[in-house]
Amino acid sequence: MEQDYLEFLHITKNFPGVTALDDVSMSVHRGEIHALVGENGAGKSTLMNILGGNLQPNGGELRLDGHPVKISSPIDAYRKGIGFVHQESNLLENLSVCENVFLGRERVLSLGRTDRKGMCREIRECCQRLGYQLEPERPVAELNLAERQSVEIVRALLGSPRVLILDEPTAALAEDEVARLFRIVRELRQEGVSVLYISHRLDEIMELADRVTVLKDGKLVGTLERGELDKERMVSMMVGRVIEDIYPDRSQVQFGPELLRVEGLTLPGKLEHVSFSVRAGEIVGLGGLEGQGQRTAIRAIFGDQRFSQGSISVENTPLKSGGIAERIRNGVAYVTHVHPEEQRPGRLAAAMHSHGPGKGGRGANPGGRTDGQSPDQGILYGGVGIPPIRRQPTEGDAGPVADDETQSAHHRRAHQRHRHRCPHVHLSDYPPAYRGGDRHFNAYQRYGGADWPV
Repeated sequence: MEQDYLEFLHITKNFPGVTALDDVSMSVHRGEIHALVGENGAGKSTLMNILGGNLQPNGGELRLDGHPVKISSPIDAYRKGIGFVHQESNLLENLSVCENVFLGRERVLSLGRTDRKGMCREIRECCQRLGYQLEPERPVAELNLAERQSVEIVRALLGSPRVLILDEPTAALAEDEVARLFRIVRELRQEGVSVLYISHRLDEIMELADRVTVLKDGKLVGTLERGELDKERMVSMMVGRVIEDIYPDRSQVQFGPELLRVEGLTLPGKLEHVSFSVRAGEIVGLGGLEGQGQRTAIRAIFGDQRFSQGSISVENTPLKSGGIAERIRNGVAYVTHVHPEEQRPGRLAAAMHSHGPGKGGRGANPGGRTDGQSPDQGILYGGVGIPPIRRQPTEGDAGPVADDETQSAHHRRAHQRHRHRCPHVHLSDYPPAYRGGDRHFNAYQRYGGADWPV
């Protein structure tokens, strides 16, 4: 019988008005790759943030190697042998690779001097083992997303973790980089490290995981052994019903007139000459690896990012650079991706709230939620990396829906667009999700790429 190294026992976590985790119990074997899956808001990140010391549970117990533990902070988690590679980079751009890797745990020589040469040597040795090309003295601001993730992994592994949490680790990686990450994860398993792997990419889960635990609405649904893994079964457990047809039939769709046009959209250093259009009743995807400018384009369309060149128009009405209130008045709505900038109470959330129902807008915030209290939800509704922009329906119709890449979301989007003729623009870096749209634009290095029917 395999030995449990990590145990979650009856974990409960409450936020104001929300039970994020409800009596969740699961275990992770020593030297196991254990995947955690579930729809957005299922509680995956909350559970991992409790293990990583970022959150404290309201009830329940954690055990490491059979002993009850209380993890009070990320530093405490590090000292207990828990490494965490977050989905969003936690690096400080004004510091070097070396300074980020050893932040808060610097190697010190006699007389209190920092052993910078020794720290750089440790980083180079770790990079050589992992196959990374990182210069320890290089500023993090100069690194791309894949390189920054490499820094996060090096930082986690230099702590000699016994448990490693990987939260959506392949979102910014090309195919060869994903293969290298998988090799590293398998090597860690051979060394006895327990790996907790969160991903919405079920093909990766099927290839990598020894066991899979499914959460739904903050509750444990069940755990599947390696021999029981099946994509259809996992999806059914995630959504709570048997899936017959993930993607709705679009063969009879007839599009209306053009409602949204973007031409030559440019934000220096972020976007270069991006152009596309969306017709009534159409679902358009913006794809590519994380960090290629897709989200910047979406936020520019919604007025949260100012652009220096180009134009945006809705129903032939030009929209100025910036101005969320103007977008809402013109019937544009935005369902955010879970993103650190958007989780904080700030300009975007405040503007959405102040121009929501009853305040001059047309249903910009139908859910009434802008507090960002739950780490698994965005300001309005959570989406799995798919923030949609869409034409608001007429007065009295339903508001925006969450755009999880599941069967229910695909059918909800199809129903909404046929009923209201509302176009959607959604983001996804997950290839099967492209089948949920009518056209797809690919972004690469901040440039808008070619589009093709899907």
